[in-house]
Amino acid sequence: MQDLDVFGERVIMLHTELDKSDVYSRDCSIGDSWVMIDNFVHRLDALENEAQDLIELQELLEASVVNFSLLPQ
Repeated sequence: MQDLDVFGERVIMLHTELDKSDVYSRDCSIGDSWVMIDNFVHRLDALENEAQDLIELQELLEASVVNFSLLPQ
């Protein structure tokens, strides 16, 4: 399913962006860190909602259901 491939790439991209962000840098102010973290949380929430939609679609189509429980990790 092409949607799953695209979704997987978006998950990897978010993970990579978080790893490369300045949020882990000592030079990043606390305020800036909270803004970045909040942004990542909103994007993760959107991905989790999309994962739930994909699961429901797979169940409707009686396809094998992909487990997205590792997403928050």
